Amino acid sequence: MKAQPIQKSAQRDTNFKSTPTTVFSWSGHTLTAAQHLNDIVDADFFRIEPAEPYTTNYNEVVDVAQAEQNANARPALAQTVEDWDSYSTIYLGFPVWWYDAPQIVKTFMDAHECTGKNVAVFSTSGGSSTESCLGSLRAIAPGATFTRSVTIDGDAASSQLTQLDTWQAGLGL
Repeated sequence: MKAQPIQKSAQRDTNFKSTPTTVFSWSGHTLTAAQHLNDIVDADFFRIEPAEPYTTNYNEVVDVAQAEQNANARPALAQTVEDWDSYSTIYLGFPVWWYDAPQIVKTFMDAHECTGKNVAVFSTSGGSSTESCLGSLRAIAPGATFTRSVTIDGDAASSQLTQLDTWQAGLGL
């Protein structure tokens, strides 16, 4: 599957430093949350996708994710954001895998300089918190300012979207 280029907000003023909603989603739960958040902030939208797509089989992707994490692997990205420097604030969403951000998200962070940027992290999980992921993300992007994060239940993402509204409104971005 070929990655789609970043979708620019229809309202975007070309002189304004826009905020992208960036998301990796395997099952679609985090994508639902990201699309809702993007509707709130009217931002550009970018899907983080591996060059080699993950399997759609849950048990197999669990094994792959754990192996990637154990090896501290950096799977290749399908694409990067070309105009990354024009952004000052980034919304970054992903599912929590094995108490951490998926390795593809770490690849994305490695490939996109975040020094001087605000990074607002949201995640979906079946029991872990985004907070468990922030240490590894801060290590990759020590010059970024990470805001307060939010985690919603992946299996109930569509019924918990108001948590994103409250979180985003409280960020002051």
